[in-house]
Amino acid sequence: MNAIRAIIGIVLICGILFGMGHCVYRAAVPAPPPRKTAEQLALESTEAVYGKRPETSDWDGKVYLIDDYLKANLKDPASLEYIQWWKLTPFIWGERDASGAGAQNGWQVSVQYRARNSFGGMVIERQTFLIRDGKIVVTHAMVPAELR
Repeated sequence: MNAIRAIIGIVLICGILFGMGHCVYRAAVPAPPPRKTAEQLALESTEAVYGKRPETSDWDGKVYLIDDYLKANLKDPASLEYIQWWKLTPFIWGERDASGAGAQNGWQVSVQYRARNSFGGMVIERQTFLIRDGKIVVTHAMVPAELR
């Protein structure tokens, strides 16, 4: 009877020691990095071609870089009222020549807004921007005929 108790005790002690050793070993092994989602992988491949995607507002789609640009360049920034933001999209601006040069890749966005001009009158304008790596590369103001 005592022999059986001794064997059970030894088995329990070995089991406890093995379990503790296993826990210590598992803690020392670094966790694998989290897997990336399909959306994250797609964004990374897009950003490799078009540059880092500019930060936007989830509420109205406002691009913060463009907002700062307009407030710095308008005659009366306090009068700025946004009418519409178009979706930010990857875009190739211009045409490539045979060597592949000539066009600029980036993120394109258009915005229509109302603001005061030099004469104090409120005017509506629409501008399209090409953004690459946090910088405005190209800007194009639409003339009233193009707004229709």
